[in-house]
Formats: sequence, C-alpha cells, structure tokens
Amino acid sequence: MNQIKRQWIVLTAIPEARSPAKSTEELHRILEELTGKKISKRTVERDLQALREDFDIRCRVDGKTNWWAWDDVPPMSLPGLTPEQALAFYMVEQNLKALLPEATLQSLSPFFRAAAKKLDAMPASVRSWKEKFRLIDSAQMLKPASLSSDVVRTVRRALLDDKALQITYLDRSGKRKSGATIYPLALTQRGVALYLIYSNLDESASAPKFIGMQRLQTAGPSLKTHVGAVTFDLDAYLQDGHLGFGHTYSIPVGKDLKLVAVFSRKTAERLAETKLDEGQELVPRDDGRTTLTAHVKFSGQFLWWLLSYGSSVEVLEPPELRDLMARTLKAAAAQY
Repeated sequence: MNQIKRQWIVLTAIPEARSPAKSTEELHRILEELTGKKISKRTVERDLQALREDFDIRCRVDGKTNWWAWDDVPPMSLPGLTPEQALAFYMVEQNLKALLPEATLQSLSPFFRAAAKKLDAMPASVRSWKEKFRLIDSAQMLKPASLSSDVVRTVRRALLDDKALQITYLDRSGKRKSGATIYPLALTQRGVALYLIYSNLDESASAPKFIGMQRLQTAGPSLKTHVGAVTFDLDAYLQDGHLGFGHTYSIPVGKDLKLVAVFSRKTAERLAETKLDEGQELVPRDDGRTTLTAHVKFSGQFLWWLLSYGSSVEVLEPPELRDLMARTLKAAAAQY
C-alpha cells in the first residue's frame, strides 16, 4: 500500500507520552485492522525506525520487545508548527508564565518546547523575531501563589464531570483548616490568582461563593449531589462584580453607578482610547482637566482602580462613592 498512508497510520497509532507505550506487535495489529490489508511485521519495524529519525518518538527495549510512544510533545507537532505559530507560543510562554498556575504551565510545556525547537531551527532572521515583541503589563506584577497540582487536577476534573467534592481549606490567615462539601461551578483567573466558584452543599440554599485555589489543601470525590437543576451564569456573576472583591464596602458590590469624575488631561487621553464604558463621555474643562461620565458596576477592583490615579482624579458623583474615596484617602494619608 501507499507508504505515506501506511506511515501516517502508524504515527497516529503511537500513544502520547503520558499514555502506556505500545509494542511493535500492537502497532502492527492496529495497522492491519485499520487498512484491512496484510502487512509484514518487518515493514512496520522499518517504518518505526525511519519515523523515529524525523519525529519525537521514543523506543524502550524490553528483552526482545520494542515499546513505542511519543516524547512529551503536543499532537500538533506531527504536522509541524509554522514559524508564526511557534512565535505565538513563545509569546504566550513569555507573557503568561508569571500569571498562570504551575499546573496549567505544565500542561502547556510540550507546546512551548515544540515552539522553541522550531524557532531555534530557523534561519537567523526568523530567530530574531523573539527580540521584536514584548508585553508591558499595566499593573504591578505579582508572583503566582503556590498551588497543589493534584488539587487543581481533581477540581478541574470534578468541574468538567459535574461532580461534588470534599475539600479541606485554610482561612485567609492561613492558620485554621476547615472542611466542606462543595459543587464546583467555574474556575476563573484574575491576574496571577486562580479562583474556584462553588456552591456549598453543607449549607441550605447556598449562594455561589469563590475561594482562591491556593487555599485548598485537599480535594477528593464526594457522594453528595447538587439538589435541583444547576443554573449558573458565569458571565452574569462576574458582571455583578463578585470577583471584584470587598463585600464589606459601604456600597454594595455589583451596584450600578453613574460615575462623574474629573481626570487630569493625560489620564483622560488614555481613557479616550481605552474606555471605561462604551457610552462614556469626556468633556474638557477650563482648568485643563476633563470630566468623565460613565456607567459602571461597583466592586473593590473598581475602587482600587480609581484610587490608583491618586491626585489625578476627583470623584464628583455619586455622593456615596465620593465619600468612600475621601474616607479611604484620608485613612491612607493618616498613616504618613
């Protein structure tokens, strides 16, 4: 039969690195079953040896049996990465490795290695592409929290399979450990932190809550089930400001606000390009500053964003937000 077709079937039959390896005999049997043709074992042996020279395939010899598997590379390395795709993966690795948890980085590492190998094999003009792209973060970069890869894997599996979990977790001080039976609803990444949104099955009519994944100590399957149909809208939950943090503010998280604030000219220029709200309005003032009007939802993150501008912003409305800003700034100044 056609050599290319035969070798392609052999390549697709070779298991991934983390799956049990297959012997030459098994691959020979699979090839004959898929093609419906009689093919000599010697032909398969020659194919495997030839393919090993050009692809990331490993062979383990055990007595008279050869066991075959892919190296730890992504399946997409079979047809090969284009230089542009390799550069894209390089940029993802460089820009997100400080944001993503270790467990997620490990799952992506084969793609990163394949991309690096591709770029390193390119001519100098292509290799230089790596020096021509950079991402500058607009916020202070923090180091990601240490996560248990086993816990992350267990939570992700339960989330995808719609299963309950029995967990133990630490309080925010990191000193007291508690347990709970939960039903995972969603995972979300905020900056360098990974958060689990869940329902507590130990509490009746429990509203969705969230917890930093770094606080989870153990996670295992539970026989409990969620009572009633699960209806959870992740986008609506986020839009309501629940992961904006701070449920103890004088303004309820998720409350709609009509913001009227005066920004410095340079800050206003940035906000004209990266809008706070699609319907925002910017009106120049006689004192050189600019008045911004926009509709937003209140959250701790929104408050922190306003505070980050320091003397470059003055909140005029609503009164409760102006008061909260004043009290926060006064308390901060009092420490100096």
